[in-house]
Amino acid sequence: MADNAIDRNYDAVVEHLEDSADGVETHGAAVGVKQNDGPALRAALWALIGKPAGPNNTPPAVPGRKQLWDEAKANKVTTTAAWRVACSNGRALAMACVGALKPRLQQVVHGLDERGVRQSFAAGALQSHAGAARAAGVLRAQSEP
Repeated sequence: MADNAIDRNYDAVVEHLEDSADGVETHGAAVGVKQNDGPALRAALWALIGKPAGPNNTPPAVPGRKQLWDEAKANKVTTTAAWRVACSNGRALAMACVGALKPRLQQVVHGLDERGVRQSFAAGALQSHAGAARAAGVLRAQSEP
C-alpha cells in the first residue's frame, strides 16, 4: 500500500521538493496544474536549500534555511523537555495538595454517620444533612485566618 507521509528529515524533504518540481515541469501542463507550478516549487526549493553563487559571484550566493531548520528542531527538543518537567512539577504539586487535604477531608467524612448518609440519598436526591453541614462549618472555620 502506498504511503503518502511526508518525511521530517531535511534531506528527504528537499528530495521530495525536487521530485515535485521535476514532475510538475514534466507533466504539469498535461494534468492541468494551476497552482504550485514548476517555478513556484523551484522558488520554494531555492528558498529552502539556498542558491549557489554564479560565475564571478554574480549573482551572489543566497543562504538557505537549513540553519533555521536545525535551530527549530533543537528548540523543539529543549522546549519539549521543559514542558515535561513542568508537567511533572504540576503533578507533584497536585499530589502535595491532595496529601495536605486528606486529613481534613477524612474529618468531614468521619463527621457523617452512616445513618445520615443513607437518609440523604433515600429520596433519590442528595439532601442537606446536619452532620455534613456541621463538618463543613468546622472545615471552613479551620481554614479561615
